[in-house]
Amino acid sequence: MGPMAFGDLAQNFLLKRSGVRLNSDLARLSNELATGMKSRPGANATNDVGGIAGIDGSLAKLDAWKTATAEARMTAGAMQAALGRIGNEMTGLQKQLAVTENQSDGPAIATVARAGRAAFAAIVGTLNTKVGGVAVFAGIDTDGPALADADTILAAIEADIATIPDPADKARRVEEWFAPAPVGRFDSGAYAGSTTGKAPLNLSPDDTVPLDVRADAPELRRAMAATARLALAAPPAAPATAAAMMKGSLANLVGAIDGTTGLQAKLGIVEAKIGAAELRNDTERTALMQARIDLAGADPYDTAVRLQQTEVQLETLYAMTARMSRLSLVNYL
Repeated sequence: MGPMAFGDLAQNFLLKRSGVRLNSDLARLSNELATGMKSRPGANATNDVGGIAGIDGSLAKLDAWKTATAEARMTAGAMQAALGRIGNEMTGLQKQLAVTENQSDGPAIATVARAGRAAFAAIVGTLNTKVGGVAVFAGIDTDGPALADADTILAAIEADIATIPDPADKARRVEEWFAPAPVGRFDSGAYAGSTTGKAPLNLSPDDTVPLDVRADAPELRRAMAATARLALAAPPAAPATAAAMMKGSLANLVGAIDGTTGLQAKLGIVEAKIGAAELRNDTERTALMQARIDLAGADPYDTAVRLQQTEVQLETLYAMTARMSRLSLVNYL
């Protein structure tokens, strides 16, 4: 039996099919050489496809934890920065008050009172901080602000103390106003968030952190009460009322600063835990990536050799195709 011959059309199809296969191999090998990973992990008997699938599943979970820890770090950082601003406002006010607390000079008292009003407004504005459109200090009610605006709160306090005749009682009532109900009216007249705290945030299967500092925390109530007293000493307050509001304000500020510092310290512990979880997750991810490379990695030398062989085969095929396309029966007649 003689050798099998192919017609021109069949030969053309064979050349095209070989070209498609070689181009596909060339693209695959180029990708493997660039990424260092097999395009088809199960192509070799040594590859553990089940193990690779398990590693990929673990990496997907770590990606989710990475997002969770990043959000926790961002929220904790925003809280820490806000508490720092509140502390700075009170510290600056404390320095001014240390000079003028026992003075009866009207202009000096008015200056500190105006600074107190500005500090109160800054504290309220800071506690209405949002991160990504989410209220930070409002508990689970993350859509709206945590507090009413500063002018509304001060107006509510002024209305509450307007009928109290004794200046000392007025000053005492300002502090009581920020106490929990039924003594105070802060919960109904100022706080707009939820009394239900946020659930602890998950950082990994075994780690959670609480991030539930709310604007109605006792430490922050003290900060607002201390600055509100000074704010209400500003004109048009009567001189006796202004003096009563100023009296004892320095001690109140010092106590409020200590309380805010304590909140910052607790939040710092949470931030450290978030950082440790991020480091642990990143370390696990690095180990899993190395394990995946060990299972499905492409040997760079072998891949480069096969890539060069494929290029030579493709060039040879192109040369054969070009030569055959120039064949003509006329040349043999």
